[in-house]
Amino acid sequence: MTLARPRQAVCAFENVNTEASGRSESPSEQAIRETLPVVDYRRLILKDGTAYLPVKGMAVDLGGIAKGYAVDRAFDLCRREGLEDFIVDLSGNLQVSGVPHREESWKIGVRDPFDRSSTLGRIAMQSGTAVASSGSYERFVEIACRRYSYVIDPRSGYPVEGTAGVTVLAQNATTADGLSTSFFVRGLAGAKELLERCALAEVLIVPGRYPPEIWLTPGLARIFEPVPNLSKSVRILHSGKPLCS
Repeated sequence: MTLARPRQAVCAFENVNTEASGRSESPSEQAIRETLPVVDYRRLILKDGTAYLPVKGMAVDLGGIAKGYAVDRAFDLCRREGLEDFIVDLSGNLQVSGVPHREESWKIGVRDPFDRSSTLGRIAMQSGTAVASSGSYERFVEIACRRYSYVIDPRSGYPVEGTAGVTVLAQNATTADGLSTSFFVRGLAGAKELLERCALAEVLIVPGRYPPEIWLTPGLARIFEPVPNLSKSVRILHSGKPLCS
């Protein structure tokens, strides 16, 4: 957790210093087919303060929301302690309060998934809002000279393809963290359908093709400032419901 008062903070898609895996071969199609039947969050049984998995081989991984949840708890603690102008940053999952130096909004940079040394632009965040991002350039595996994302599509059992990066702005960090992974899996093709179910979120999607395209929901487009050389790469991602601004 970082408590800071800078004028600008930079948010990486997945700011985790993880080296590429040394695995030399991918699992067989048969192994993937045999594993898919136990991939189903709906089978998790919650009762009387306990959690139970009814099928052998199932396991729970909270990596999709753990950092966001930790940010929310740290944020609430800071507020209870009377802090006003601060930012909580846990590996690129952020929530902001107040404004830096009481002069302007927090400006959060969104890293370019095709160039780790650059950003796509900046988001001017309102007090209380949170942002989380998902991408595959920090955590991946290379097999036979091909790079695979660390995010697995639960529908197919294979790594996600076609999405370079996603950033989600929401009213709390747990929601932003969970949705960033969901939108990364669904990609641009499934984003509109998912937005119908998640109206209180703003989304930025970068498809996995170069040169970059920056797809934004209308609300996020109003507070996003692209870097000059990408100003013509911005596209509006519409949905059937109004989003928060």
